[in-house]
Amino acid sequence: MGLLDVGKIVNCITDGCTKKDRFSGGMGGSGTGVELGGLGTILLFSVIMIILVLLFAKYLWNVCLVPLVPVKKCDSVWHLVGASILFGLLFPSSPSVPTNTQ
Repeated sequence: MGLLDVGKIVNCITDGCTKKDRFSGGMGGSGTGVELGGLGTILLFSVIMIILVLLFAKYLWNVCLVPLVPVKKCDSVWHLVGASILFGLLFPSSPSVPTNTQ
């Protein structure tokens, strides 16, 4: 229960994200509503967010990191994609598993 309800998002993806409007106001419609473009909307939003994050990371790399640390200037966003994959392989994030301390 919050701004980001993962259960609703998963149900939206698996069920096709259809939301039916049951209102029939005498306009001759059947009252079935219009399907929302669930998976396509989520994929489009994800791609746009990835592009924005990569462009912001390129700006931060070139403006903030280059003057402070002796690294080369980033010419392409693809260098950042490769660096993020490399960092993910070198420093994997593992889920925190509670350990029994009995």
